[in-house]
Amino acid sequence: MEPFQSLRSSAGAASPDLLAAYERVDWAATAVGPPASWSPALVVALRLVLATPIPSVLFWGEERTYFYNEAIADVLGDRHPLILGQPAEASFPESWSQVGPLITDVLEHGLPARLEDALVPVARHGEVEDHWYSYAYSPVRDLDGTIVGVHGVSIETTRQVLAQRRLQLLNALGSATSGAQSLLTLRVAALGMLRTELPSVDVVDLRMPAPVTEAAAPGTRTVVAANRQAGEAPAAAEDTAVPGADRWWTHPDGIGPGHGIVAWEPKEDQARPPGAVRLSSLGSVAWLQEQTILVCRGDVAADDDLGPFLQVVADSFAAAVIRIRGLQGERADAASDRALSLELQTAMLASRHDARQLEGARTASRYVPASARQEVGGDWHDTFPLPDGPLVVTIGDVAGHDGRAAAAMGQLRSLVRGIVLATAGAGGRPSPARVTELLDQAIDHFEVGAVATFLLAEVSVLQQLDGDPGCMLRWANAGHPPPVLLGPDGTASLLDAGGEMLLGIDPDTPRTDLEVAVPAGSTVLLYTDGLVERRGELLDEGIERLRAAVGDAGVGPDVDPDALCDHVLTALGPFEDDDVAVLAVRLG
Repeated sequence: MEPFQSLRSSAGAASPDLLAAYERVDWAATAVGPPASWSPALVVALRLVLATPIPSVLFWGEERTYFYNEAIADVLGDRHPLILGQPAEASFPESWSQVGPLITDVLEHGLPARLEDALVPVARHGEVEDHWYSYAYSPVRDLDGTIVGVHGVSIETTRQVLAQRRLQLLNALGSATSGAQSLLTLRVAALGMLRTELPSVDVVDLRMPAPVTEAAAPGTRTVVAANRQAGEAPAAAEDTAVPGADRWWTHPDGIGPGHGIVAWEPKEDQARPPGAVRLSSLGSVAWLQEQTILVCRGDVAADDDLGPFLQVVADSFAAAVIRIRGLQGERADAASDRALSLELQTAMLASRHDARQLEGARTASRYVPASARQEVGGDWHDTFPLPDGPLVVTIGDVAGHDGRAAAAMGQLRSLVRGIVLATAGAGGRPSPARVTELLDQAIDHFEVGAVATFLLAEVSVLQQLDGDPGCMLRWANAGHPPPVLLGPDGTASLLDAGGEMLLGIDPDTPRTDLEVAVPAGSTVLLYTDGLVERRGELLDEGIERLRAAVGDAGVGPDVDPDALCDHVLTALGPFEDDDVAVLAVRLG
């Protein structure tokens, strides 16, 4: 027992219990033999190991007989002291395939080895767990220089490695979920990443509140179950509880508005952790349905940092849910407002079924809202006859795409009708120029606050022009795109006599009446700029494309106004950036 008596006086960091464990080993039955036969090199190396305050080990001889100090004994669990003096390969079967070749290389070649943050499987608590170590192995030589063993020191870096990886995972989750526009997208991205990048945790589910969806009708909102799979029928009225909440455990500390909840399903043999409560006991079903819940299986407190990390993850998901639901609410409100505005705007415009059918003239119109905009624009058109007088047609476009533009559009449309009726002179024929001047003055007087393009035309139908039946078209143009005239021979031309200043800029702007004789069988097409404007293209190019499309519509007498409207919309669409109003008037 002489070696151990010497060790007791010089081991330093070794406790009496560890030295007693050394003395109880039947060393004669081991590869190194009884202590009395140990070489001076082994005794000196063992003294070094036992005196080292950090985890230190010694692998001796061909059998790699295993010696260790107090710092290692504290983490060996139930393997201490059974593996003391035993072959290392049999003592660590779960990690020897990784560590063994490294030790063999040091024994055979004498070169020290060092690894940083190396993954080492370790059997603890009845399961093999991933742990990380930084360790170094050095050869131990006998007096003659022969390599007889390997001395190793190690520091477990599992906590640091996991902290770094979890920080990287948080950043990756933030990047993956920051652009999510729906709760379903958030859930799929979050679960996929957690289950891939966090294998140490069995993530079961991510429960979230129901999303706010686009309005089903003007002024309403609807919600759908966030966790329901596509095509899955909605739950019955009595089945509104959060599934699983009665068997999930959680810690109530920190639960509050804006925070997520970490819940877990305990294993069959897992006791309730101190301070944990059933999730279903914390609030009503309605309250639970509004929470963001990260559900795991097993012990979420397997290490000291896992629970707080999962709470940060759950909180980040809760923040993302609040953001997405806010966006969904804004979209639902915008969709509701748009639907209501569009319904009002459409009600003010003549529809294809309500187009005026007047003696000697036929009209048709279309209104197409921009597909890429949530707002409603200020495009409008109108057609009405005067008593015993001409047919009046108007078209305009108030600048803007919002409720104010739509409201201004309604005001201008009503003002035009009133001014036309008030100014119709002998024979019931108003001056388009005078009507436009008065409308500009009314915009200023009533502080409508709108800038708009505008075109008003009056058509005297079935007049005799040089013995041939035809019409007289008289109009005024306030900055509006020029009408297109489709003659009875199929020729399309622009009635481009030069537009004047837009409405709403200078109320004293003088306006000019323009006039042209139109053969019977002709069709006049009025439109707003959304029909011809394209990004990166001159307006004249779009107008010329329209003129060509009108010319392709067919010979004048055979052209139906409805068909012409549909033809130009198809030829020049789709319309993503601006609303479009089209009005076709077939004359004679």
